[in-house]
Amino acid sequence: MGSLVQVVGREDARSLLTSSSVTASKSESELDAVGEGGQCMVLIEWKQKYEEGQAELEAVQKEARSLSTEIFKMKNAYEEALDQIETLKRENKNLQQEISDLTEQIGESGKTINELEKSKKQVEQEKNDLQAALEEAEGSLEHEEAKIVRIQLELNQVKSEVERKIAEKDEERLNN
Repeated sequence: MGSLVQVVGREDARSLLTSSSVTASKSESELDAVGEGGQCMVLIEWKQKYEEGQAELEAVQKEARSLSTEIFKMKNAYEEALDQIETLKRENKNLQQEISDLTEQIGESGKTINELEKSKKQVEQEKNDLQAALEEAEGSLEHEEAKIVRIQLELNQVKSEVERKIAEKDEERLNN
């Protein structure tokens, strides 16, 4: 793109030189036609046109250099922008992969949580079953303990009655 400005600047300069050459040719023709006395005036006029052409050429060249510098700066800025875009694309790709990984981990965590909840419910059910079995066993134990106390009471009564009967018989024997 910088060469385009240089080409345009060169074409303007060539055009200006061509114009100056044409003017110089006309001036020579005019010199030949006017003669020696008018030659001086034509020469001065030609010199003035030449200097104007040179000044214009220098201005065009200066503008061409300025535009070339500006194009170079813009090209560098453009390349930097492309580099930044590539960097951002890579970062975006990495972030998308990270998001995908995190989404997958969340899905796996959700499955694990569901499995843990199922296990928790199962353990709670087993606990409830064991609690019920324990309460039933405690009830049976209390019932059996009550039976033992009753049997011991009956045994104590029978023992007391037997002892009383033995004592009565001993007393009868002693009295007889």
